[in-house]
Amino acid sequence: MFPYPISFLSSTGSAFSNTKSTLFDGIDDYMDCGNITTLNGVTQASWSFWFKIENTNTVYILGQWGSGTDRQIYVLLIPPSNRIDVGLAANVGFRSTTTTLAIDTWYNMVITYNGGNAPSSTRCKLYINEVEQTNGGFTGPTSLYSPTSNFTIGKRNDLGWGEITGNFDEFAIFDTELNQTEVTEIYNSGTPNDLATHSKSDDLKHWWRMGDKVVSFPTIPDQAGSNNGTAYNEDEATMIVDDVP
Repeated sequence: MFPYPISFLSSTGSAFSNTKSTLFDGIDDYMDCGNITTLNGVTQASWSFWFKIENTNTVYILGQWGSGTDRQIYVLLIPPSNRIDVGLAANVGFRSTTTTLAIDTWYNMVITYNGGNAPSSTRCKLYINEVEQTNGGFTGPTSLYSPTSNFTIGKRNDLGWGEITGNFDEFAIFDTELNQTEVTEIYNSGTPNDLATHSKSDDLKHWWRMGDKVVSFPTIPDQAGSNNGTAYNEDEATMIVDDVP
């Protein structure tokens, strides 16, 4: 009867508006989304989000990573080396050493994964502002692990260092590999749009607006799934800000 799930209709309404993002202080702020199980054992997935860094520190901007098979994904930024690493299923699945990130600048990052791609160096791809980045020969797994750790945004869950100083907005997880056209649809010439109307909305499993639709801080609601995030170590007035792409 409805083209989209009820959760989409109730969370986004008839008109899409993006006016808020979440600001992390680089000291101890982060968001915990609980144990994300949606991607356990899958052979395709994508992660999309907008972010802005305020310095060139080495940071882990997200993670669901423990030991052994308790490892699904992390993203590491080393801006002075133009380096971005994506860890997948206990290994580095992607590394770029040619990606320049400026401070105080909004970017859209999309990470895609397909364990069936050949050659294996194309299993994990990374796009910045819709442009595919160059993988330095690293190879992704054939399927993702099923971790028991919680998924965190703003830091890697198992480390006590490397928290990001900067903003996040419109963080989404899909259980399919997005192609170039679908990545471009998200980028939308640099303006976040309504993921409930994205061509792959049926595969959208989690969507944290990262500021918009927050009604009971520190809860950051999951607009597509049931894994609400919890913001830690900051108050709402400082963390939810009027700064968006």
